[in-house]
Order: sequence, then C-alpha cells, then structure tokens
Amino acid sequence: MNDKRLYGIDLFKALAMFLVVVLHVNTLGTAFDSSVPGSAQWWLTDGMMTAAYCCVDCFALATGFLMAERAFRPGRIVSLWLQVAFYAVVTTVVWYFAVPGAVGIKDIVSAFFPVLTSKYWYFSAYFVLFFFMPFINAMLHALDKRSRGALLAAVFVFLSLLPTFRPLGVIPLSAGYCFFWLAALYIIGACIKLDRLYERASGKTFVLLYFASIAVMLLWQLVFGAESETLISYVSPTVLLCSVALLCAFCRLQVGESFKGAAKFLSSTSFGVYLIHISPFILANYIADSFAFIAGLNAALVIPCELGCAAAIYAVCTLIEFLRQKLFALCGIDRLADIVSGRLDRGGYRRREAGPGRRKAIKRAGRQAACINRVVG
Repeated sequence: MNDKRLYGIDLFKALAMFLVVVLHVNTLGTAFDSSVPGSAQWWLTDGMMTAAYCCVDCFALATGFLMAERAFRPGRIVSLWLQVAFYAVVTTVVWYFAVPGAVGIKDIVSAFFPVLTSKYWYFSAYFVLFFFMPFINAMLHALDKRSRGALLAAVFVFLSLLPTFRPLGVIPLSAGYCFFWLAALYIIGACIKLDRLYERASGKTFVLLYFASIAVMLLWQLVFGAESETLISYVSPTVLLCSVALLCAFCRLQVGESFKGAAKFLSSTSFGVYLIHISPFILANYIADSFAFIAGLNAALVIPCELGCAAAIYAVCTLIEFLRQKLFALCGIDRLADIVSGRLDRGGYRRREAGPGRRKAIKRAGRQAACINRVVG
C-alpha cells in the first residue's frame, strides 16, 4: 500500500469538510443554540453537532497521515497562501462595496496577510505547523514502533485525557484552537501511517467505534445534564477517538475506478470550501443566525434539513473553488506559484557534503533516538 494512493483518504478529507459545514450550521448558524434544551429538536441538533465535532481533528490527522512519508516541500506553503489571500481579499472587497461602511481600506490591506490577522484560525495554526513538519517526521522516523507507541500514549494522556477532565495550566491548548493541538494530531496521524495502525481492524469495526464514541458523548449529556459539554471539545478523548476511527475506516475503504476521479476532485476543493463559507463576509451575511429556523421544524425534518443546508453550502463553495482553480490556471498564477515554490524547494534542500560538525550532530541524534528506543523497549 506504500506505493498506491489511498483514495479513501481523499473521501475522508471531503467528509471532514462536510462535517465542518454541518458543525457551523449548528453553531454559527445557531440551529443548535435556537433549540429549546431538552426538546426533540435540541437532541437532534445536538446529535448532529456531536457527530460532526471531530471534523477539525480529522483534517489535521489527514495531514499527518499524508505527510509522514513524503519529502517536505517548503514551496507548498506559497500555493496555500495565495489561495487563502485570494478569498480573504476578494470577499473583503465585495463586502466593502456591497455594504458601505462595514469594512475599510485597512481591512482590505490586512486581508493580504491572513496569518498575521488570524482571519482563518486553522490556517494560522497550520502555517506554524508546516515549518515543524520535517522535524516531527525526522523524530518519528528515528524512533522504533514501540517508542512511537509510547509517544502516542503520552500525547493522549497529557494533551487529551488530562486537559479534558483536569486541565493543566502549563499546557495552553485553547480547547484545540491552536498550533499545539494540530501538532499533536499530526503526530497521531503520522504514527497511524508509519505503523499501519489502520490495518489492526476492519473498516466496519472502526465505523462502529465512531458511532460508539458518539453514543458515549450523548449518554454523558443525558447523565450529567443536557448542557454538560465536558466531552464536546476538539481535545476530548471521545472526539479524538471519533476522528481516529473515521481515518482508519476510510483507509480501509476500497474506492472503485469510476469514483477515483471524483474523490481526487473533492479532496482538492475541500480546503476552498472552508475558506469560502467561513470568510468574514459570507459568515456575517449568509451563515450567522441563518439556520435558527431549523429549531422550529417538526422533529422528523430537522436532520434532513440540516444535511440539505450543509450539502447546498458545500456544493456552492465547491463550484466556486473549482472556478478559482481554473482562474488561477488561466492567469498563470499557478505557474508563477510553481516557479517560486520550485526555487524555495531547491534552496531549502540543496544537497551539500556533511561537514565534521554536521556528521557529529547526526550521530548524536541517532544515539539519542536509540537510547529512547532502548528505554521504551
């Protein structure tokens, strides 16, 4: 499986982004918040939100899984930056003319620097993580399988289990909205790939594990109160388990030849769906409070309506992202990005003879990794 593309991961990324939209329909769109606590509508929207809460973890896990055995290309960040800046600038300019006074020239200028302004928190955290990826990969490859297992256990206990039930002030996880949690998920995803952990059970078993985790979270609310959200967090063990189970399930998925093209397309447009529907202009005018009406529907219509609204948003954003890709190709932006990326890649990875100091550092790092492997073993 090392030399073959896992098309299930393409579908996994697409599903993760669809779950992001479902989550935002409930939270930002207030379908959940507008429901009366304890009502049938409340439990249905809560169930949908709970099932979708693993979406961010899924995306970060996929990054670690895909990058674990790939050569690091520093130029890759150029294409991502252009994509993010494009949507940030375009939507801000549209807002400037569509709603006079809502934004100013300063906002348009700041849109060119999405990381500095944190307009998209996930990209800001990912941007930092990106430059740590080669070092994380080097560490994971230096460790043996048993040592990586010990690392996974440490990540789970100190970055998920304890922060959920007994938060540690020395670990600033910000409920998962930060670089540290994305880095933890990257490590988990990479270990799943390197040690082929997805081969430990069947796809059906992983799917059952996903739904079992959701059931535990809903049962927790039933026992400790409808508004108890202890387990509803990106760093929660149950949410983490949901995302890991889905990743492993899709790794086991066999995608037919006729669907491989669609899987690649949906994967390539998934990040654009996030950038479009969460942009400040779209969020303020078309997402925020726009789905409160779902809370007033007949209980039998709540889930179909939520899924339908999320699917409509996803489809429209996918179309826009497809057009953006065509526009970049037509205007030569992709080619320019490739040139810049190529130079960055060559500059960052120009082969050079290892001097005495560098050879000593490599040997020292190898001895340290071997020491860890012996201690764990």
